[in-house]
Amino acid sequence: MTELENNDDGISYGSFLSINSNFQTISIYILWRSNIDDDFKIQALFGKTLKYDLEPIDRWYTEHRSQIIVYRLEYKMPINNDEYTIISNGNNINFINKYQLRLTTKTMNISTNYDDSKARTINLNEPYQFLFDVRFQNNMLSSPKGKNNHYFFIFLNYYLGSQVDIWSQLCLYTYFLIKNNMYENFNCFIQQFVNELRMDNTQKLTKSRLDTVFNEAYTYLPQINIYLRNNQNAIKIFLQMFGNLLIQKDNFTFDNTSFSSLASELYDYIKMHLNDLLQTLNHNDWLLVIQGLTIFMSAQMLGNQTTFNTFILLDYMKDYPDKQELIINLLLKRLVQLQMPVKNDNWTNLFSLATDKHLLYNCLDLVTLLDDYLIVLQHVIKHNSVNEQMEIQLKNSFDKLISRTDFIRINSF
Repeated sequence: MTELENNDDGISYGSFLSINSNFQTISIYILWRSNIDDDFKIQALFGKTLKYDLEPIDRWYTEHRSQIIVYRLEYKMPINNDEYTIISNGNNINFINKYQLRLTTKTMNISTNYDDSKARTINLNEPYQFLFDVRFQNNMLSSPKGKNNHYFFIFLNYYLGSQVDIWSQLCLYTYFLIKNNMYENFNCFIQQFVNELRMDNTQKLTKSRLDTVFNEAYTYLPQINIYLRNNQNAIKIFLQMFGNLLIQKDNFTFDNTSFSSLASELYDYIKMHLNDLLQTLNHNDWLLVIQGLTIFMSAQMLGNQTTFNTFILLDYMKDYPDKQELIINLLLKRLVQLQMPVKNDNWTNLFSLATDKHLLYNCLDLVTLLDDYLIVLQHVIKHNSVNEQMEIQLKNSFDKLISRTDFIRINSF
């Protein structure tokens, strides 16, 4: 719904749609967390006179009677010239392409406005724009000093709701795109997400944040199961979404219960569509998909007990050796980056197909069994020229290995 008013010069904005029919629709999305019973609306303000209500189009119910809502504004921008100029009542006026978001609450018949802290600009080059940094505040309110400060912010959050964490937005927006068959919009969404992270380097993916993403991904999985089962594009962008999680040793709990359950359910869908993905994806698209797939594979290599089976999936790829080699090298690279001891009994089978010489040497640090060490060592020697410098490196690597408390010199039978 749109509110249109006259400006100070008496010029009506209400007639511009009929005057110029050459428009482009820009869709703007935000995610907002609130209580189910909250009474508020979110608007986009273009100047002092033009207001658009954002429409709630999807939601996820969470604990404690709260919800996460997807809001959308579909805004028509004239594209007849670069200055966005329209004619109304015989006067030239500049079409406003700058806006600010506002949340309005209603309590006891009293309306209070909370403006977004950021002034924004419509970008005609982005028909779909996802906003990750919406923060509403009331410029007339100041927080009290002293011991009641904490309760003041709880009070504000209760009535205003709160921004959804950016890493949760990565998951929930992807689910939204899958539910609405908007697969073609995923690339622009991811590019905007990555750009937001580059502009705000404080958004580190901590263990707590990653666990939340795992929990939400599994909790809301039933909403997209049918799409994952029936459409290869759904499983494709799901894995690409996971590939954008910055998994590291200090944040990855590979035996997280939600993650394990997610891996087990996802495994069947991956097997179902893997052959089609291998046939249809080019090199670059395949690389994006396996960035996510190797997260689940590495968890199995580290000891995650699920039905997910890396080696069955790799066997499915044997007719596509280039893509099989790419994923094996990427899997080993991820394991080296995680720097956690590998506990899978069959993981040394990977080395017969691995080609990255540097990775092979670094994998010596991952073994926990002497037999495994000897197998990896054979592949290192096979793919590298053993000179004096290499001999010194291998000796240092072995000395480091036998000093580790988790190293088992003889396999147990």
